[in-house]
Amino acid sequence: MSRSTLTEHADGSIHGQFTFAAIEAPAALDHEGRVAIDVRTDGDPCTAGLPSVTQETDALVFDEDFECTRATSSITATVRFLDQMSGAHENIASLEGYGNSSNIASEFLSGEHRVIALELHRPKPKTPLFVFLFAGMAAALVIFIALRSILRK
Repeated sequence: MSRSTLTEHADGSIHGQFTFAAIEAPAALDHEGRVAIDVRTDGDPCTAGLPSVTQETDALVFDEDFECTRATSSITATVRFLDQMSGAHENIASLEGYGNSSNIASEFLSGEHRVIALELHRPKPKTPLFVFLFAGMAAALVIFIALRSILRK
């Protein structure tokens, strides 16, 4: 039995804390020394940082941060380390979205059931007003320069 806790921060990054029995922990890591898990926000993959490891009695706790695009519709995690564990291994997984205490998903993952998903209903980020103002000013400048060159002829 292992435990995975994923928590979204205000900036969209996700902190993962993974607890494994010390004897099973090496099997949970990929070839780069990261916990073998894929995290995605709105279908886009997150980039995993290197984990820090803490020993707790007979367990190892891995803390790992994931750089993600701020999610608007979903956060999913696919636990790949279950393939490397014993067939009866289970993972208690939880996924918590930022800001609303009801944005929590919890699942028992094992065997073929390796994905935990959290659906979010957030508004998509709006384009800031200054972008439209800048684009309008740039267009006006191009028109002004074009008219000026035409009138000089």
